Amino acid sequence: MTVSILFSGSTSETFVVQTGVKQGSVLASTLFSILLAAMKTLTQDCLPQSIGIQYQTGSNLFNLSHLRARTKVILATITELQCADDWAVVARSKEDLQTNLNFFSQTYKSLGLTLNIAKTKVLHPLVPSKEDQHRQRTGNVEYFACLGSHFSQRADIDFENQQKLCCASLAFGRLSHWVFNNHNIGTQGRLLVYKVVVISTLLCGGETWVTYRKHLKNLERQHQRFLWKILNIKWEDCHTNVSVLTEANIFSVEALIIPHYLRWSGHCVGMPDICLPELLYPQLTKGERKQGGQNKCFKDILKINIKKSGIDTRPCETVAQDRDNWQRLCQRGNVHF
Repeated sequence: MTVSILFSGSTSETFVVQTGVKQGSVLASTLFSILLAAMKTLTQDCLPQSIGIQYQTGSNLFNLSHLRARTKVILATITELQCADDWAVVARSKEDLQTNLNFFSQTYKSLGLTLNIAKTKVLHPLVPSKEDQHRQRTGNVEYFACLGSHFSQRADIDFENQQKLCCASLAFGRLSHWVFNNHNIGTQGRLLVYKVVVISTLLCGGETWVTYRKHLKNLERQHQRFLWKILNIKWEDCHTNVSVLTEANIFSVEALIIPHYLRWSGHCVGMPDICLPELLYPQLTKGERKQGGQNKCFKDILKINIKKSGIDTRPCETVAQDRDNWQRLCQRGNVHF
């Protein structure tokens, strides 16, 4: 069993700790949920104050000024996050993180489990001093892989973009001899395998990416390179990117990512308020974005993609409450793009 512990402080400081727990037998998913509920009950009164958020779900998603209102803004605290058999615990400082780990270690012992220090890794954006490195019992890593995504020290999408390109190239290379270079398989069959295996690997988790134009160009360049090999197109043939996509009857990378953006955002908007509250509405109570030129956030990319799809941003939240209607709107928006 592996438990992932995420420590997030201000907007410029994030720590990720992955810990392993030894156990005698494999627990079923139901029993594991009961175990997590028991751990939460045993630790909720002992943990330090965690990350505070403020949100207001009754207004427009892209209207950030409503969070500065004195009324109707709800304050909440995030203590832990659960996903499958992973558990993420948030704190504000290194001291709070150490306190959390101590409490969890005691809780593990009370439940008959043991915290495995050898499988514990620390990820944080600030480079520790040599003295801190010598004192730490856990290993510092530059990136952290969890559920197919990679979290890096820079807290941006650059490392994730490179990892996806490497994983897609590896998947394509392993199938080249048996599928893509096999002339006994027709072109349509090879393209079908490419869509199912390589495209899925290349764009895994793409609905949550904050992509810039350079990231889309890297993905599209790799996409075109794969299609050239499948279609046996040479450089001297002077094919354009559009002609290659037309011959393969496949969309570009951006056209493949946008539907994932719209579907996932509609799913989040349609969630009940108790679901962290609806994922897209909150912001941290402490920490501000820098003035002037700054990095884009997920809402900025989502708004751009909605406009590219020809969808009005004002009533989109009301439409997203009806999942079938939102799905049809996303399909028309993809055709429009």
